[in-house]
Amino acid sequence: MLRSTRRGDDNVRRLLGYLGGAWTLEVLSALGGKSLRFNELKQRIDAPANTLSRVLRGLERDGFVCRFESP
Repeated sequence: MLRSTRRGDDNVRRLLGYLGGAWTLEVLSALGGKSLRFNELKQRIDAPANTLSRVLRGLERDGFVCRFESP
């Protein structure tokens, strides 16, 4: 028997809310579990830089993607 937890339900609701965003699904799809530099991601999905930044900040804030800086 499967039992859902409250935290799991909240995560699913948040994820479904994000998928309704204009660029979110494309960002997650383009990343596909791999790391990309900002400009590589921007070229793959052809999104305006400010929109891409906003979407990535939201996904990072809520733990769906991780950001790291490299030289």
